Amino acid sequence: MPDAGENGRPEPPQYLRIADVLRADIEAGRRRPGDVLPSLAELASTYRVSPAVARQTIEVLKRQALITASRGRRPTVRVPHTRRVRSNRSHARARARAADPVASRRAGGSLRDQLGVELSLPDVDFRAEYTRVAADDGVPEYVRGTGLLAREYEATDRYGRRMAWSVSWLPLDVVAPNPRLLDPNNEPWPGGTYAQLHTVGVDVAEVIETVTARPPSTAEVTQWAMPPGEPLLIVSGAMIDTRGRLVCVGRSHYPAEATELEFVTRLVRRAKTVPGKNPLGKNPLRRGGRPEWDGPARFAR
Repeated sequence: MPDAGENGRPEPPQYLRIADVLRADIEAGRRRPGDVLPSLAELASTYRVSPAVARQTIEVLKRQALITASRGRRPTVRVPHTRRVRSNRSHARARARAADPVASRRAGGSLRDQLGVELSLPDVDFRAEYTRVAADDGVPEYVRGTGLLAREYEATDRYGRRMAWSVSWLPLDVVAPNPRLLDPNNEPWPGGTYAQLHTVGVDVAEVIETVTARPPSTAEVTQWAMPPGEPLLIVSGAMIDTRGRLVCVGRSHYPAEATELEFVTRLVRRAKTVPGKNPLGKNPLRRGGRPEWDGPARFAR
């Protein structure tokens, strides 16, 4: 039975009391990100507890996402991810810049906004990989068999941690007229996807996005250096051009701890509206339950 405190209530277990002391040190900055914590033997000796209690202390701090620890390595104060804001207003900015001179487009772009990372920073490693694929169940928004250009983007920080990851698919027959769009060596493209599509005469008229969350896989926990219990956010998007064609589908992944999603809706009075009517069609990203659209054939070219 736990010892009673001054107020008669049971005292917390020893491992929680020790964890509280170490947590206070971390939050007060006495132990900074990257600092090495005492070993299990040192904790046991300092606080006069058993190695089992010292191990429980470390497990508590891990669950609280304050430290990182693995077999054979001393625990260290966790280096938190920098919180980044991803706003839906970035689409209007990127579309407006699509026809600007290169120098102007280099100042921003949908890829930077999409990843939420400043790619020009010296401690950011950016990778782009292109492959040609045919639409299948993994990309149900397109008619099955449609030729697609799959683009995978990844940004990692100086610690090797993944900062952002996304994959997108563009119809080959849309982007093929400009061979430079098929070469990943041209990434990051000034102005991003909007500027790329502008070079082949495509003007995006509508963007539809959905946000979901799921537990990360074991590999993803390592890649993102995520604390236990943190979900992974998935932003799925679709771009529809002024001709009603589906010209881009994408999935962007973000760790919840490091991500703030901003949604801004500008309400404009219209002379006449039809309730529930979408002028460019229904949501191509909505699947399951009651059908919300007429199927991928709606976007066949």
